[in-house]
Amino acid sequence: LRAEIDAVSVVNSVSWVIGPSGVGKTVLVAQWALRKDAAYVNARGLSLRQLLGRMVAGLTSSDSVETPISVEDGIEALRLVWNAKARWPLVIDDPMEIAELVGIFDTLKNEFSASKVVVATRDSHRFAEQPAQISIPLLDSEEVETWRKSYAIQKGALAPRPDGTLRPIDVRKVVAASVAPPETIFKEVEGVQQSSRIREMLAFLVRSPEPLSLDDLMQLSASSDARAVEIDEALLSLKSVVVNDGLGYRIVHEELGGDLSNALAARKGLDRFVSLRLGQLFSKTRRHLSAFIVYRPFDSDKALKSAQRAARQMAVEGRLAQSIPALEFVAEYHRENALRFDLAFDLLALHQSYDAAGRPNDAKMALSDARGCAEATNDKELLQVIDDQILVQQVRHQLKPTDLEALREIRKRYKDQGREQEAARLAIEESAILISINDGEGAVPILRDALTTFETTGDRYGAYVAIRNLISSLSMTPEGQPEAEQLLIKLD
Repeated sequence: LRAEIDAVSVVNSVSWVIGPSGVGKTVLVAQWALRKDAAYVNARGLSLRQLLGRMVAGLTSSDSVETPISVEDGIEALRLVWNAKARWPLVIDDPMEIAELVGIFDTLKNEFSASKVVVATRDSHRFAEQPAQISIPLLDSEEVETWRKSYAIQKGALAPRPDGTLRPIDVRKVVAASVAPPETIFKEVEGVQQSSRIREMLAFLVRSPEPLSLDDLMQLSASSDARAVEIDEALLSLKSVVVNDGLGYRIVHEELGGDLSNALAARKGLDRFVSLRLGQLFSKTRRHLSAFIVYRPFDSDKALKSAQRAARQMAVEGRLAQSIPALEFVAEYHRENALRFDLAFDLLALHQSYDAAGRPNDAKMALSDARGCAEATNDKELLQVIDDQILVQQVRHQLKPTDLEALREIRKRYKDQGREQEAARLAIEESAILISINDGEGAVPILRDALTTFETTGDRYGAYVAIRNLISSLSMTPEGQPEAEQLLIKLD
């Protein structure tokens, strides 16, 4: 199948890997991307705006991921990096909005003819030409029998469909259960040949919200003398349930992961031990969102601290949509403890994150609730901040000349008050609006000012966005194109 992807992707700018859930698409394309040193984007659950931001980050090998203000802004950002310097091929796994994505590929096809994109999706569709599709089939009856013999599975243990086909994940689940059923795999039961190290490694992988590297597993091991080769041997014995897809080790499929998670939950002591160790590792390595997810079920204090750190980290890195679970947790804590002032700021942050995730109704509700909290505290400065955000939201979604002028007044007020970074962020908002109405000339001076502020304060993410928008603005006129090309080199 990897050879098929090689062959199809050579002659097509966009290739499609298609197959139902459980046939191994993710493992296939992730390992193919690793072999090709390609940009890999896990698109599960992402809105189109979020996906565009991830695509830009992948093509530029950037750790910073910005969710664009609009789909149009995201397409323009993608256009800027859709060139020979990008990290091709681009692999997109399980996107939701296929029709819109195809339209974007059509829009960009004349930008760089040598672009290569591979998309893995569950369903066949009318948008791709048949030669550009690679179908990942179910195992046929002969292949099922071959797998059964290969894994020494007893006859009758597999339950093929009426036509004799079966998903690979169904075979893996039977193999896993034959080695140790989920209800006993985490127990020391007579006749179940699982060492404590194997049970421990599997538990870490089951409970971790992200793939774990070999180095992660070495740090997590309770044995101080744990060696990489010993852990690797333990993982090898779990090959029917564990896979390394290039991002790290993880359970091979969510269905199997759910069964194992329920089995682990029955061993409360082991579950708490591995969760505590994972939380400590993620906190130590500044993976605060994963630390929050791990701590949340059993330690609300640690979960709260991790959630607050995760929200700040996601904001700095521009991953606003990913911060939603952490922000909701913090907001609920402040709501339960009647801390209205803190809750108002939580809701303001949630408003921005909901907006970035393409949830405008939730964003509007959060902003309304934030104003209610501000009114209850009778804090005039807080009320002004919220009213400013209401105006920004209004300008973003239904532009009127009077609203744009009001936005400029807010930016000027922030500068006069010494709130330089807030003024610079509003400048980014204003520039995006100006670019959307083809007023690049008007956007250039405010972006130069914002860039100076971000560079002075060491805000690398803000500087990145300012440079990117400045390139878009300068590219609108022949006079600005030479400078835009120089800035593109700087951005790279």
